[in-house]
Amino acid sequence: MSRGRPSIYSAELGEQICELVANRVPVAEICAMEGMPDKSTLYRWKRVYRDFSDNFARAREERADARQDYIDWISDQVRLGALDPAAARVMIDAEKWQMGKEKPKTYGERTTTDINQTVTINVAFEDYIRSLAEATEHKVIDGALATEGPRVEAIPAPVRERGSEG
Repeated sequence: MSRGRPSIYSAELGEQICELVANRVPVAEICAMEGMPDKSTLYRWKRVYRDFSDNFARAREERADARQDYIDWISDQVRLGALDPAAARVMIDAEKWQMGKEKPKTYGERTTTDINQTVTINVAFEDYIRSLAEATEHKVIDGALATEGPRVEAIPAPVRERGSEG
């Protein structure tokens, strides 16, 4: 049963929707307007049409900036005595929360993490490396200079299986 709502996406209609979103009009209110799709169609368009999805995401970020302007207006109303400060506080908190979700890099909670780590150096390993270096130092043996120390294989030779020696 057709309710007269558009079910076919057009770029122009997508732009209108995004403009309304950017201006703080709730999606439920947009979908109730004449000539606008219902919510399920709008969200399907977001899944199907990448350009609409990208524009919708940008509109939500722009809406965060519009919320900042609205908070300024609320503050002015409190100063003029037209709005109760307690009610204004609730409104501002809700707007700030939404701003943090819509544009987290600008309006989100800033968190920092300090990491302190103690590094322990294995002394036995250092002693082993030092002993290798000392073993290869130049030594005089029977009046001749010996420059080679004991051989240390970096990669051990493969272990032969018993009985395979030929």
